[in-house]
Amino acid sequence: MTSLLFASKYDCSLLQVNIPGPVCCIGIVFTVAIPSNPMISDARSDHTTGATVIVTSGNSYTFTCTAGESRPEPTITWYLGSTEKTANQPTIIRNGKLSTVVRLMTFTPQWTDHDEQLQCRADNDVTPQYKHTHIMLDVYVGPTKPTISGSNIITAGTSVTFTCSTTSRPESTLTWYINNRPQSTNNNTPQNSNGLIITSSDLMFTPNLDNHDGKKLKCKADNEADTSAKEREITLEVQVIPFNIEISSASTGKLIVYNNIESTITCTSIGGKPAATIQWYINNSPTTHDNVQTPDNQQDNRLKDTISTLVLTPTYTEHHNKTLKCEATNDAIDRDQPINEEVVLDVWISPNKVNIDGYSTDDNVTMAAGVEYQLDCTASKAHPPASIEWYKDDVDITTGSNSRILWDSDGKKDTISKLSITPIKEDFGKRIRCESKHDAQSITQHTFVNMIVQYSAVIFNDTLDESSADQGQNATIMCTSMGYPIPDIKWYTWTYGSKVELMSDTTRVVIIHEPYGVTKTIQSTLYIQNVIPEVDYGVYTCHASNIIGSDNYNITLAGRREPGPPTNVRTTGISWDSVNITWDMGYNGGSSQWFYVSYRQIKINDFIRSNKVEMPPYHIDGLNSSTEYEIYVTAENVIAWSKPSKTIIFKTT
Repeated sequence: MTSLLFASKYDCSLLQVNIPGPVCCIGIVFTVAIPSNPMISDARSDHTTGATVIVTSGNSYTFTCTAGESRPEPTITWYLGSTEKTANQPTIIRNGKLSTVVRLMTFTPQWTDHDEQLQCRADNDVTPQYKHTHIMLDVYVGPTKPTISGSNIITAGTSVTFTCSTTSRPESTLTWYINNRPQSTNNNTPQNSNGLIITSSDLMFTPNLDNHDGKKLKCKADNEADTSAKEREITLEVQVIPFNIEISSASTGKLIVYNNIESTITCTSIGGKPAATIQWYINNSPTTHDNVQTPDNQQDNRLKDTISTLVLTPTYTEHHNKTLKCEATNDAIDRDQPINEEVVLDVWISPNKVNIDGYSTDDNVTMAAGVEYQLDCTASKAHPPASIEWYKDDVDITTGSNSRILWDSDGKKDTISKLSITPIKEDFGKRIRCESKHDAQSITQHTFVNMIVQYSAVIFNDTLDESSADQGQNATIMCTSMGYPIPDIKWYTWTYGSKVELMSDTTRVVIIHEPYGVTKTIQSTLYIQNVIPEVDYGVYTCHASNIIGSDNYNITLAGRREPGPPTNVRTTGISWDSVNITWDMGYNGGSSQWFYVSYRQIKINDFIRSNKVEMPPYHIDGLNSSTEYEIYVTAENVIAWSKPSKTIIFKTT
């Protein structure tokens, strides 16, 4: 609205203006006008006084202030808050005696200009106080580059939450992406911070290798002030907790090792990313280890196995029943909760000695043939208990034993095995050996004793029950006995029905005893010189005895006669055209004897008699194949022929 003031020629004082210089009011009328209230506008619209105008930080804006219909023309001044702003040169638009002024001001608002007044003032020389108008600036700010909280290193199978935050005005829209694929998110309540809006969004997921390892996690932010979308991107690294850990050779929570024998134990952590670090403990005390390897996992070469080797030489005292623990950690594992495998060390120890109770090694044990004898063998202080085996020489006789176990206070065990054995005379000089069997011993432990078997005297020259000597000749009668202790031999003859012991008198009767310790035999020879038939012919008794028993044998002394028939004729080899024959010689009748072999095809031919045969065996060839033959043997000496042996039958092949 333009105000016009008119002054009369009679009263200049009515004009309430300051006009410089002398004023003559007489007969003159002056026309002046105060500027109207200015108006602010921009390219978008005209703005009323006090209106809130949205501007974007960093963008350039041009505002126009218009003040008009005044005389003289007004002066326009721009203020931002209390600070005058530089503006363009004003444009004056005249309308008769009145003028309108237009002045543009261009500036780039910043966040610090938020909630400031942008004011346009207009005045001229007749304005008692400047006219003004203003608008309130609402400065919009584009989102800052988002921040993503949390480490890009995450653990497979463990839920993880990332938070994306940005500051802007007005609030921003946040969008999550994994490998450029949008993700469902949880947007938090926006927070006001001195006019700026903090916008945040949570992304929660459970990572795995296939979908997340090496993938790009991105958060984008935009708002009305900036739609170009600021973004933050990180590369995910998925770590994997080893899915198993195991100690080699362990079974049902125990690991068997051998006392004072070096053991190589391996612990394998399977399938970690990154490779796990392994630490060994014995009863919770760390122990050193060697040779750590980290090969690719066989099922997934993105993962690593860790193999750690522990070389341990355990002792029963220090390590038995102690806990051996293998502990694996990597960056995916909570350091306070490592994965581990525990086993109890079961230290096997071999017997510290093996002994046959009451005897030292290589002692002699005297026992009687045919009488049961018992021996106890102890394998001492072993874990687990040793087993015991018994041998007679190299023949296993363990079946004749039974065992029992005794526990020591330190957990070791004694094995006591009782052997029951009934020796025979042929066992004399054999060794009874006790052996311990135990997995912790590399060399068999054993002890042995020697069997000294006592057995009754026995005379074994059964085929020599006759002896011959003519008048004036010397007679030799022999008797051989076996037994242990070696028997004593006495000779007896019979006079008028009574037994009379013969004594060596060096004139006509000489008795010589020859013991043989190796064979446990004694040979006794009775020599009678210048035989007198009516005195010396008759029965002589050989009596052999020891502490176990005795034996008697009668030998008849007579004049020379025909030999006894051969016995036990038998074949020792038959072919298609030959045979080997042997036999046992009978009594020679008191002089040297020789033999004849007679044979024929059964019931067909006459017997064919061989030439003189000094000693068996005898070989016959030229026979027909697949043919039956019968054969017998006769003996001859200087006196006469013997009776024939029994006839045997054989068949060639």
